[in-house]
Amino acid sequence: MRPRRVRWLTRRGGRRPDEGQHERELLVDRLTRLQELTAHLAVAGSVDEVVDTAVHMLQHAVGARAASFCRLDGDTIRIEGSIGYPDEITERWCEFALAEDVPLAEAIRTGQPVLLPARDDVLRRYPHLASSMVWGESTAVAALPLRGESAVFGAIGVSFKDERDFDPALVSFLVAATTQCATAYERALSFESERSARHAAEAANRRLEFLSSATAILSTSLDPAATMQRLAELAAPALGDWCAVHLVDGEYAHPVAMASGDPEATATVRDLSERHPIPISAPAGLGAVVRTGEPIVLRSVTLDAVRASTQEGELVDLLTRLRAITIIPMSFQGRVLGTMTLSNTTDREMTDDDIALAGELAARAAQAVTNARLYQDRARVASTLQASLLPTSPTIIPGVDVATRFVPAAEGLDVGGDFYDVFRLGTVEDLTPTWAIVIGDVRGKGADAAAITGIARATIRATALDERSPAGMLQRLNQVLLATAGDQPGFIGADEPRFCTACVITVTPSADAAELVVASGGHPLPYVVRADGRLEEGGRHGALIGVLPSPDIHDIRVHLGPGDAIVLYTDGVTERHDGARFFDEVGLEQVLAGCAGRTASETARAVEDATRGFAPSPPTDDIALVVARVPDPAGIGTIDRQSLPEGDHAAAVARQFVARTLELQGAAALVERAVLLTSELVTNALLHGLPTVHVDVLEVPDGYRIAVSDEHPRLPTPRQASRDDEHGRGLLLVEHLADRWGVDPRPPGKSVWFELRTTAA
Repeated sequence: MRPRRVRWLTRRGGRRPDEGQHERELLVDRLTRLQELTAHLAVAGSVDEVVDTAVHMLQHAVGARAASFCRLDGDTIRIEGSIGYPDEITERWCEFALAEDVPLAEAIRTGQPVLLPARDDVLRRYPHLASSMVWGESTAVAALPLRGESAVFGAIGVSFKDERDFDPALVSFLVAATTQCATAYERALSFESERSARHAAEAANRRLEFLSSATAILSTSLDPAATMQRLAELAAPALGDWCAVHLVDGEYAHPVAMASGDPEATATVRDLSERHPIPISAPAGLGAVVRTGEPIVLRSVTLDAVRASTQEGELVDLLTRLRAITIIPMSFQGRVLGTMTLSNTTDREMTDDDIALAGELAARAAQAVTNARLYQDRARVASTLQASLLPTSPTIIPGVDVATRFVPAAEGLDVGGDFYDVFRLGTVEDLTPTWAIVIGDVRGKGADAAAITGIARATIRATALDERSPAGMLQRLNQVLLATAGDQPGFIGADEPRFCTACVITVTPSADAAELVVASGGHPLPYVVRADGRLEEGGRHGALIGVLPSPDIHDIRVHLGPGDAIVLYTDGVTERHDGARFFDEVGLEQVLAGCAGRTASETARAVEDATRGFAPSPPTDDIALVVARVPDPAGIGTIDRQSLPEGDHAAAVARQFVARTLELQGAAALVERAVLLTSELVTNALLHGLPTVHVDVLEVPDGYRIAVSDEHPRLPTPRQASRDDEHGRGLLLVEHLADRWGVDPRPPGKSVWFELRTTAA
């Protein structure tokens, strides 16, 4: 008799009596495990904790033999964490290509779960894995994508010792668990990124504040020794226990500054160092840094290393007492001017960030030394000649982009026959002023030519007090030169002609335009470069100045619209030659034809570079250039604006705004200079303007413009501060550190701005 077959009779939708209870218990268990997973993920504070929690709890929740968590990095999949896999598997599959034909890669590529209930299913789908995977008697595999807010960024894999029926309830549980893991992972990743960015920003702000303070300190004195002493006092103890600064003079590096926390010891060491200057020929140490321009970092000081740098017994004894030494070159424009040495007498360690910061500080110190030396050299030349060939104030015309270039025939000495000038007509109270641009060339070179240049510039400036006609100014200059010639008109001495050529232009700016009046006395006519690329000659040829009693000179009007420029030059440009081959007007026109749309500075630089590069030898004649251009508003775009509060903290608000805006634009390299110069302009606006001050960050074709606007109509007037003055260098700092700067009338007040390039000049 056959055994009776038991058959469960069910109604529609019915189950075996115990089946529903089992599924309910299973559902409750999985919900509990999902809640536990969610709770543990919620308190995971890092990416590593999220990964560790995910693989361990998922393995336990579904009874898996092993589990893994992987992340997509470009076209590579990296295993972030795993549990239960043999070592040979984790080593082989620690990372693999997205294109790899394996379950995890397929889940990431498709964004869909890969569910393989049995070993046969795995090998049927991925037969090439038979020799590279370790299976039990039978194994099921599931790979589920980790989906973030915008895309799949990884996958979770689980494998089972036994075959597994991936029923809808299990799949739902796995999908829900994977979703929780993905959310927790992105949250932890975001938190870590924010924390890292915050720490980096805090470090950058500290570094920026330090460098800003250093730059301000280094710029307050034009005495190199005083500047270097302030540098040493700033660096010690900020970067090291001791700081010594040496400057190269001939074959030796001499100590010029020293600082530490022990003034008595500092004085003793400085005296010893001054008695034993270090030769730059020394095979190691400071001498090697001067010769190579590369820093030396000794994290531990040995006797052999010290003896390689100096043989002086007293210095050897001193240096071997130090725990660590770092020697940084002070370089400017490829030349090592000296060194900054930082040393520690304690266990204090100098980090890589400290060394990098010291390098930036040394670079600023080198620039400060160079500027101080140049200032002293030019001051000596000016006092010797008792004349000025170039304007002492910045060449600024409100509403007009102005750039100048002067290349003397004798490099490094601003003495010659060529000159230019840019100055304002009328008084500073005049809200619609006219400006004058002058360029000229005096016969001859040297001190005599410089003296006549001084007469010419002074005469034109004096005449401009009551004469608005450029032709009238040149007629007056002609009379003065004839009168000062004495009994021999037209000659300096018995056989030396006494005359000059000159071109005077008056400029009256208006909204996006400028009206010009041009007069030339024997000087090459300026070129007008139109915005569309057309070239025109501006003005009309006139007679030489200082030769005829009544030279024929005419006023000619020229209109400049948006993007139009006028280029004034001396014959040092067109007469530049290489043998019998001259640069001449054809070469100049070819350069200017490519300058349409360029800034005044770019145009002047293009002409100077082309002129210099025309011949390998240095120029034999002075080169003077003045370019005036009406800016094209279409090339300037506003990024952001900040209104400043009243009070002492306005400058700090402005600095933070400019730094944050430039960093968001990806221009962090400009932040240091921008913050320093913004502070100077805001301080000037608060001191000399009205309380309502705005700061704008604008984008220009080659960088960024920072503009500080106030409601006072008076335009800023730069002045030369004395060596000991604590104030008065604000606009001079802007002039020297900015790539371009200017001032624009903005009724009822004005806007003072500077620009920093993002590309090399």
